[in-house]
Amino acid sequence: MESTDIKYLENGFLAAGRRCRLIDVALGVLIVVLALIWLPALAISCIQLGNSASFSTVFYLLLYGVLVFGVMGTLKLIFHGIVKGESPFSERQADRLRFISFLALMFVFLEFAFTWGIAYELIPQAGYSVLINYGGNDAAININIEMLVFSAIMYSLSAIFRYAALLQQLSDETV
Repeated sequence: MESTDIKYLENGFLAAGRRCRLIDVALGVLIVVLALIWLPALAISCIQLGNSASFSTVFYLLLYGVLVFGVMGTLKLIFHGIVKGESPFSERQADRLRFISFLALMFVFLEFAFTWGIAYELIPQAGYSVLINYGGNDAAININIEMLVFSAIMYSLSAIFRYAALLQQLSDETV
């Protein structure tokens, strides 16, 4: 390899490392900001549990927040690992991507269960029946197709990253 090629690769690695560090820091800040919004909202909902908030609403808010923090925290772990020198194509990173796909799938199930309960008035005290189907008269169950597709994409990426990690391991052992 020529020295210009090596210099080009080194510059590319440095730039990618800076971008990963920036994303790692941005995710950390975003997690803190989300916590500062979510925790008071959850506390207020718990305080109003008997008055205007129902148990199902508080439970939904709690689970939704846990899933959001799970996804954000796992993404932060992915970028933090890369910043610390961990290969992006490792089985650990593939496991993290697969975990994100699982959490995204849980978003789909959570939203489905919550809207199903409201649509069929299993929890009429939630008081959201007016919002079903964008204010229409027919009850509808929400299936979040976007999150379902996101889950499938993340699962596919985890399989690709796992395959790349195994190829890297095979390459390291044969050299």
